[in-house]
Amino acid sequence: MPEIHRIGAHITWIEEPDLIVLRLSGDVSVEDAEAINVRHFALIEDRAHIFMLVDMAGLRTDTPAGRKLTSEALTRMPLHGLAISHAHLEARVMAKMVITGSELFKTEDSGKFPVKFFDDEPAARAWIAERRQALA
Repeated sequence: MPEIHRIGAHITWIEEPDLIVLRLSGDVSVEDAEAINVRHFALIEDRAHIFMLVDMAGLRTDTPAGRKLTSEALTRMPLHGLAISHAHLEARVMAKMVITGSELFKTEDSGKFPVKFFDDEPAARAWIAERRQALA
């Protein structure tokens, strides 16, 4: 069982060998976004690549500053795929702003990672497994 980290109302953990899972719940403050990023970088230390699964079922709101912090962090992670599940319309818009924002912070060393939305977690996990297999 992975070690679960609580940040505000949100939880995150890593599933070996290379998957960060983040479940957002309620509002995401700037402090939450910063703490999530710090935790994720600690979890992925020394990893060549990772995948990320974000469950947005419980997300209510976030802030422009928090989205900026998340966008910057995504460009510095060795992401090979980002799967987003349970994103209602407003959450999809927020996620797309973060993803679009990450394009602004890319450097020559930043990798481009695919992003896909799913209605449920099993479909998101299946896509990650396919990506993992294709990259093996």
